[in-house]
Amino acid sequence: ITHEFIDSIVRGRQPAVNVYEAVAYTAPGIVAHQSALKGGEQMRIPDFGRA
Repeated sequence: ITHEFIDSIVRGRQPAVNVYEAVAYTAPGIVAHQSALKGGEQMRIPDFGRA
């Protein structure tokens, strides 16, 4: 994914995964980890906008 992102910058095109898609894929995992560290506490996954 990093290579794809850098390649998109070098070639002046949109990356295969945009920032909104990336955060939509990443946030649930981060929140799940935080929840696990707190004994499985229910936590809200933030909505960062259009995906």
